[in-house]
Amino acid sequence: FLTAAILSSVAYEESKSSITEITGISNQKIKECNRINAMIYELKKFGIEAGELPNGIYVKSLKISDLLSPTNGVNCYNDHRIAMSFSVLACVSPKPTIILDKTCINKT
Repeated sequence: FLTAAILSSVAYEESKSSITEITGISNQKIKECNRINAMIYELKKFGIEAGELPNGIYVKSLKISDLLSPTNGVNCYNDHRIAMSFSVLACVSPKPTIILDKTCINKT
């Protein structure tokens, strides 16, 4: 769900609904970190609206040109999947994005 949340955050088309709901992932709260909360918090650093659903997450897409650049970097919560997912979003960020705790990917 992590990469899907990232991709849906910038899959913007004016004529279509811009909210993606990813459900059936409540088990993601008990992985290396609470991945749902981590995604919500870190997506907001890019100006992307996201929130928790009873068993998942919703992400409202944003035009790439409207993305913000996180001034203090992206926290990975010592979770390699968070780091890899946000590295995709960092590729289209308007300014270089610092991925904090990037050594957590050494486990993959």
